[in-house]
Amino acid sequence: MSPIASADPVAPTRRFLLVLFISAQFIGLARTFFMSIISPAFNEVAAISAYGSLLLLPFLWLQYRNSSRPRETIGSFGASWVASLAALATLSALLGWKNGYYLREVIQDYAPYVILCAFVLIGSRKAFWDDLVWIIPPLLACGLVVNALGFAGFGELIERDIGERVARESLAYRTQSVLAIWGMAL
Repeated sequence: MSPIASADPVAPTRRFLLVLFISAQFIGLARTFFMSIISPAFNEVAAISAYGSLLLLPFLWLQYRNSSRPRETIGSFGASWVASLAALATLSALLGWKNGYYLREVIQDYAPYVILCAFVLIGSRKAFWDDLVWIIPPLLACGLVVNALGFAGFGELIERDIGERVARESLAYRTQSVLAIWGMAL
């Protein structure tokens, strides 16, 4: 079924929020690429985009929760897994903050766990997968373009004798995360 033709009246809002969240995360994940072609100042825009998108997660969850059928849940084991992961991540974040980590570092380390837990819950809904099918092809195309352009300087990185920490700041390393969507695209 086309993403436009839907009997669900909240489907357009739900899809808009999903596209907005994924686009904001994409900008955050590919920040080094955009900084190299736009300006180093783009780092602030990318950080606000990536971390600000976390504020969309409760609204996404509500949209997908309300669109589900009664039996579309993750079950008790899945719910226990999400609760355990969320509790461990929260405890780790609080301990890190208590032990002197800056708030930015705590949020940076905590955000992937929040996203993982949220999308385990959201991914248990059929409507999510119906919406995602239409988003993956353009996202994959954008990811391939960013990676192709980003890997242009990867040869220089290999020729240098540098530590792993510096390699993590390379454009090729920072943009490789968008390749993680290959599995969903198949």
